[in-house]
Amino acid sequence: MSRYFSALPFLICVQLSFHLTACKQFFVLMAPNILHAGNEEAIVIQGHECKTHQAVEIFVKTFQDKQMYKTVTYLNESNNFLATAYINIPPSFLTSDVNEKQYAIVEAKLKNINLKKVILLSPDIGYIFIQTAKTIYTPNQNVDYRIFSTDKNMDPIEQRVEIMLEM
Repeated sequence: MSRYFSALPFLICVQLSFHLTACKQFFVLMAPNILHAGNEEAIVIQGHECKTHQAVEIFVKTFQDKQMYKTVTYLNESNNFLATAYINIPPSFLTSDVNEKQYAIVEAKLKNINLKKVILLSPDIGYIFIQTAKTIYTPNQNVDYRIFSTDKNMDPIEQRVEIMLEM
């Protein structure tokens, strides 16, 4: 009896592999977990077992079905049925309340297939780094510092940043 149960996982894997190889075609939508407003983000569509050229419409919508962004990309033999589309969510679509979590629906439409993914939206456009001259300061000592602001790709940004220090 234990011999049967030890062979069971193997038999299940063999059975699943036959079903997966029998599939005609399937598609994969890959997107980041967080979309940063005001930054360009990559959305990747991959087609498996595809034979013909296919147009893919990519929409980014709110839950109220308000369209935030739309683009078109193509799956074909020249790109090995792997296409990348770049989207940029305007910051105007996000509310000013930073404590409220906001989500968007990324939808890819092919001829007869719709792929959807729900993604968190972030109003943050990058990072702020604070560098000090020393690692440890004692009370009443002046702190020498400098501040860097970068986008999510770590490139410097020329945008006004307000920092308030309280002591």
